[in-house]
Amino acid sequence: MTAGVTTLNINSSFMLDEVLGNRAGNTVKVPTTQLAAQLGLEITQINYETLALLSADLSDEGTRAAVWGDPVEANRGLYKKTSEGWVWYGDLPISAIATARLDALNGRVVSEASRAMAAEGELSNITADLQSQLDALSAGSRQRGLWDASAGSFPSSSVQAGDRWDVSVPGTVDGQVFVIGDQLLALINTPSTSTFAANWAHVPTASVVAPIIAESAANAVSRAVTSFIKAAPELEVIAHRGFAYDAPENTLLAIEYAIARGARSIEFDISMSADGTPWLHHDSTVDRVTDGTGTFTAIDDEELGALRIDSSMNPPWDMGLTPLIDVLPVLARAGVRVYPELKNLRNIDDVDTIVALFQSAGLSAQVHYGKTGATADLVRVRSLDEACALTYFATTADATFWSNISIVSALGRAEAGVYFPNITNSVVSDLANIGVGILGWTPNKPDQVAALRAAGCHRVMADYFLKTEQTQ
Repeated sequence: MTAGVTTLNINSSFMLDEVLGNRAGNTVKVPTTQLAAQLGLEITQINYETLALLSADLSDEGTRAAVWGDPVEANRGLYKKTSEGWVWYGDLPISAIATARLDALNGRVVSEASRAMAAEGELSNITADLQSQLDALSAGSRQRGLWDASAGSFPSSSVQAGDRWDVSVPGTVDGQVFVIGDQLLALINTPSTSTFAANWAHVPTASVVAPIIAESAANAVSRAVTSFIKAAPELEVIAHRGFAYDAPENTLLAIEYAIARGARSIEFDISMSADGTPWLHHDSTVDRVTDGTGTFTAIDDEELGALRIDSSMNPPWDMGLTPLIDVLPVLARAGVRVYPELKNLRNIDDVDTIVALFQSAGLSAQVHYGKTGATADLVRVRSLDEACALTYFATTADATFWSNISIVSALGRAEAGVYFPNITNSVVSDLANIGVGILGWTPNKPDQVAALRAAGCHRVMADYFLKTEQTQ
């Protein structure tokens, strides 16, 4: 055996920039960022030093790759090839989807991993003001309805500590700038109607600070490194079906994955079985996402429970469909906003079953029930629950849309969900004039989100985890 090179007087170091490796019999220097990317990818694939080199790659849709050395730090990370090109979906050195996949394959419960990561999170960057907001909320708040911030004063009617309002009209009061979707929280009983400090708390949309867990590249093999970011003050990113392009849509794992990635709002679809049980499912049939066939509402619970997620769509997942009751404790524990869309129901009485489950989990104030088409289901929801929000979905803001949104807006705490290419400044403005917020579905590229924000839309429903600094 050929003797190696003897090196003396080398100081130890926990952090390092490069390591020596072997390639085709030659000694080479390997940047630790590149090494971490290679170790971190769930399937060993291509790695590029810059985003420009990756952009020139013509690999098939679904291919994953890493950019590890781009001069622009925001461009570094994990990418996935889609019909729209290469899309960023995670930080180096390992993606959260890889963590979730390893957990699933090894039989570990992802929720336990999520809780463990949250417990270890760095909370020092939460300001004293935000902490007081969270403390007041956790003590038990009461939804008081909508507040018009353009009125120039804070609410005055029998206000108690913990009372909160959703901002329906933007405005500035005592130097505080409020936008649609923000929340106003009373910190004391009978607070001042003109003074903000020590009386009120301003909770911007999606302002909950998520933890950052950091480890060196040297530990990348033994532990997944997952980064979380704080959503921009005026941007709420809603995980569409639980970030449907990175995990099996409408499953417990998809929801756990989205929460682990830092999502503070989760959307999923609800369909009813023949037995009257709500499940997470989008299509009218089970054909697209499972190994079975047939109309969802005609299949009983036993048969639905035996179906498996189509492995050709999401390799190597091995799991079944998810009943609604299984995700409610996860949502309640995480404290996220919930956007369930009422998709395939047998009859309007099924609405009662769904609402009762969310109420029993204590989620009424966090839920935004959604519906496309007729408004009868949303009318029924409001008759059952005054604390929830209602979202009317449409592809375009046509005459039918405006007719239906007028019905929903009259029910209170209403918002509109519009397909993102059809959202304009005038649509946003017209909705704001009737006290209705807006969310855009489903922009999956940072420049698309940036365009929505420029139009005044600050809620987006995306299939990927969007890197906030790329959506400014």
